[in-house]
Amino acid sequence: MLDYRIDTFMVLCREMNYRKTAEILRMTQPGVTQHIHFLENHYGVRLFTYDGRRLTRTKHAEALASACFLLL
Repeated sequence: MLDYRIDTFMVLCREMNYRKTAEILRMTQPGVTQHIHFLENHYGVRLFTYDGRRLTRTKHAEALASACFLLL
């Protein structure tokens, strides 16, 4: 069974926007941020970075998303 925080990660990967992700999952933006920070600490890698104001996935996020997609 996948951790519920992976759902948050997958929606954020699709939307690439913390506010939209929070709305879709009916949670707060800080809640989304906490889920992503938990996953980053758990795996020991950065999953998202900002280039100016633009949110981008790291290569680690791409790998995690691919692995999660295969499990679904």
